[in-house]
Amino acid sequence: MKQLVFLFTLALLATSCGNEVQRKIVTDPEDDNRVKISAVPNRVKRVFQTNTEEFLLRGTHARLLRTEEGTRIHIPANAFVNTITGDDVDGDVVVTFDEYHTQGEILASGIPMKYTTPEGNTVDFESAGMFEIRAFQEGTELELAPGKEIEIELATDAGGTFEFYAFDEGNENWILKDTACDPIPNPYIAKQRMELERLDDEMPETPKKLIEYEKGDPLFDVKRYGSDDEAMDALNGVFWMFTGDSTQVDPSKDNVTFNKQYRFVELKPVDSSDVREYNIVFRDGQEEVVVRAAPIFQGKLLTRENDRMARILDQIEYALRSKAEIEKQLEQEKSLMRMMNIDGMGIYNYDIQMKDPNAINFIAEFTFDGKPLDEGFAVYILPREKRCVIKYDPLTIEQFMINPFETNRILAVSPENDSVYTMSSQEIKTLGLIRRKPGSKVVFDLKRHGEPVKRAQEVDDLLATL
Repeated sequence: MKQLVFLFTLALLATSCGNEVQRKIVTDPEDDNRVKISAVPNRVKRVFQTNTEEFLLRGTHARLLRTEEGTRIHIPANAFVNTITGDDVDGDVVVTFDEYHTQGEILASGIPMKYTTPEGNTVDFESAGMFEIRAFQEGTELELAPGKEIEIELATDAGGTFEFYAFDEGNENWILKDTACDPIPNPYIAKQRMELERLDDEMPETPKKLIEYEKGDPLFDVKRYGSDDEAMDALNGVFWMFTGDSTQVDPSKDNVTFNKQYRFVELKPVDSSDVREYNIVFRDGQEEVVVRAAPIFQGKLLTRENDRMARILDQIEYALRSKAEIEKQLEQEKSLMRMMNIDGMGIYNYDIQMKDPNAINFIAEFTFDGKPLDEGFAVYILPREKRCVIKYDPLTIEQFMINPFETNRILAVSPENDSVYTMSSQEIKTLGLIRRKPGSKVVFDLKRHGEPVKRAQEVDDLLATL
């Protein structure tokens, strides 16, 4: 039987070789504030836009960078050299960092998820987190200086033991760097919670506004006769305006007599009041008298008090901003971290070699809205149960395998016009792959997705519907 594989032609890729080429930063036409890397030899081509984060490093001192995903990047002092000349680098440096955790992010990256072992076998990867790190100065890509390492604390929710690989862009294959790599609990979560508690404990109370006072309103002062009260100490020299009711004594009516008869005991804030008021406790022998009053600041005392209130409000504002930032970081934090030191810029991945005994080989024929297309489509198998992206193109389609017991989704991308075609897990189930014989022909008819897809997040959003 004639084996039908892809019903479209293989797009030819033209490449040229030349002398050593410096990698350049060019402006992204869609955003003048972002740095984008131009196409260079052996650079992985992205399928969709990814969430590249950029960090401007001023000077050559060591510093800690934190990504939106919660990954920490420890850059040592004097970290970089010019890729071409090998000279030390002074001045500003831009570090770019991409991390890929979801299937949409991995697919968008364009990074191959196949590994050719030293024995010559080709296997698919399942990832526990992948990242790409680069550094640039004035458009020229930089390398790590000899003997320097960058420590990466990669945030992840993927548990289990994985191996650590670096991508060889020249040979388009992965290099095994370390084995039996286990994650650790994210230590920053506990630290951030402790910092939130500290900010709450140390945050001053918001000062209440002062009561309105008009010149000529009756006031009184308080004679302390050596009594010690911390709250009253802060109000030393301040006059008071009576704010109580008719059941209380008003000291302003005869302040001299009141001060001779009563001695100050303590000052208690009125918590229920919207303005700054106190219950002032006095004593005459065994009798206790409570007077409700508000402090009145005038002249230099008013200026001093306004300055004090402004400082407190600044402290509160700073504490609230700090809390909001920490709370935002806590929402972003992942439960685990994978720690590694890298001695070069590039692409790195935590992976396991995926060996699926339940995967079945079929002669796969792909159509698009019922018709073949004359384009070099790439087709991706995306099982919901795994962190993997299995890619097939016209060169590899004869190796097509799929596990019919998994919840698979299929997505195809056109290199010509960025068209996206999909097949949902329910649609795949209707094909009855479990009942089919290995090696039999299966037609997968994909439907065009109506909305344009340009970013990794949009891929994940789309996959969630399939």
